[in-house]
Amino acid sequence: QDGATLEFEGGHTWNGAVSASGGTTRFQGGAFDMTGGGSFTNATGATLEMVSLASSPLTLRGPDGGARSTITNNGVTCTTDTGSANIVFDRSVEFINNGTFLVESDRGMDTADPDDDALFRNIGSFCKSGGVSTSFISVPFDNPGTVEVKTASLTISPSVVQQLQGNTLTGGAWIVNPDTVLSLDGGAAQRILTNNGKIIVRGNGVFVNLPDGSNTAAFTNNGTLCLEDNPNDPNAPGPTFITSGEFENNGTVKVSKKSTLSTTLLDNDGQLRVDGTLTFGQESRWQSGRIAGNGTVNGTRITSGATTAPGASPGQLTINADFVNDPNGVIEIELGGLTPVAGHDVLVIGGPLTLSGQLHVLPALGFVPQVGQQFEVITAQSISGQFSIIRGPGRYDVDYGATSVTLTVLQSPCPGDLNGDNVSDLTDLAILLANFGRSDGVTYADGDFDGDGIVGLVDLAVLLGDFGTLCN
Repeated sequence: QDGATLEFEGGHTWNGAVSASGGTTRFQGGAFDMTGGGSFTNATGATLEMVSLASSPLTLRGPDGGARSTITNNGVTCTTDTGSANIVFDRSVEFINNGTFLVESDRGMDTADPDDDALFRNIGSFCKSGGVSTSFISVPFDNPGTVEVKTASLTISPSVVQQLQGNTLTGGAWIVNPDTVLSLDGGAAQRILTNNGKIIVRGNGVFVNLPDGSNTAAFTNNGTLCLEDNPNDPNAPGPTFITSGEFENNGTVKVSKKSTLSTTLLDNDGQLRVDGTLTFGQESRWQSGRIAGNGTVNGTRITSGATTAPGASPGQLTINADFVNDPNGVIEIELGGLTPVAGHDVLVIGGPLTLSGQLHVLPALGFVPQVGQQFEVITAQSISGQFSIIRGPGRYDVDYGATSVTLTVLQSPCPGDLNGDNVSDLTDLAILLANFGRSDGVTYADGDFDGDGIVGLVDLAVLLGDFGTLCN
C-alpha cells in the first residue's frame, strides 16, 4: 500500500507473477530467482529500490534459455546510494522500464556471463541522478526512450547499445547536462557520424561519441541535435560541436546563444535554428529547409534555396558571408513594430547579397502595419538583383538600395488572410486546417498567427474571429 515498505533481503524465488501496486518494494542483495517462469511488475505510483551489496550482489536470474523472465517498471525504480556492487543480470532475464529508472549511486549493471540472453529495455526515462563517479552498464541495452545524465558520468558499452550500429545512432533520446559525461564507449571511442536519434548537450556536458574535429569524416543529422546553454548559468559557455568534414542536416539542429557549431561545409535540407555561432570554411549550399534565429553565421559563400528567417518573433540574424538567394530561396520577415530588431526582423549580410526568389512579409500577432510606414529589413555590403515574388498579407513597395532593402506599406494586411487576397475566407481556412497540428517550422503563412511554432486552436480562433472580413 502507499506509504508501506516491503523488503526482500538476501534473495527470493518467484515461480509466478508478482506485482506491487503501491508503496515501496526493496530488493536488497542475493539472487532473485525467476527460473520457474516468474515475473515482477512495479505498478504506476509504486517504487522499487534495488540495492546490490559487495558481500551479496543483487542478481536477477532467469531461466537457462527459452523465454526471458521479466521485471517491468511502470512507476519509479532506483538503485540507491547504499549499494556497493553492480546489479547482475543472470541468464535469460529482461528488465522493461516504462516509467522512471534512477541510478542514484556509482553502481551499474553487468551480466553474469557475456553469452547470457539478458536485456535492459528502456522505453521510459533512464537517468544517472546520483553518485560522484562513473556508472558502467554492460548489460545489452535497448533505448527507444530517454537516457539522461544529471550528475557525474555514465558509460554504456557500445557492444551492448542496440541503437549504436557502427557509426550510426539509430534512435533514442540522449541528454547530457552540465558537468556530466555520457559515453557509449567500452574503451575505444566510437564516433557517431550519422544521427537518427535525439541528442541534447547542455553547457559543458560531454557526449564522448560526438565528433571532436580530429578527423575529416562527414556528419549527417537525420534526427535532432540540440546544443543548449547551461540552464543554471546563462553566462557560462555552451557546448561546442566541431567536425572537420561536411555537416549535412536533414533533421533539426538548434544552436543556443552561448553555443557553437563549427564545420568545413554545411549542407542544409532540414530545420536549423542558430541563436549562437555557426562557422563553416567552404562554400555551402542550403538546398531547402529553414534557417532561423538571432545568432551569427560565419563563412565564405552561401547559395540558398531554403527559407531564411531572421529572429524569433522578431530579431536579427547575421550572416558574415557572400549570400545568394536563388530562385527557390525565401527570405521571411516578420513585422511586429517600427523599431528594428525589437519590433521587426532584420537580416544582416556581411558580404555581397544577390537577390532572386521570394520575400515573405508576415505581421506579428496584434500588429497591423499602417499605410506609409517603412521598415528597413535587410542590410548588406552590396545588393544586386530583386525578389521575383513578394508574398504575405497586405501590399508593400520594396526599395532596393545599394546596401539595404526597405519596405513601405501600401495596403495594411487583412487579419486572417493567409493567401494575400485581402479577405479571410474558406481558402484561408483550408490552408490553416491543412497545417493544423504542425510544429515543423510553420509560419504565419501556414496559419501560425500567434507565432508559437504550432498551428493550433488559438490560430483557428484568430481566423474565425475575422472570417469574412474584406480589406480594401
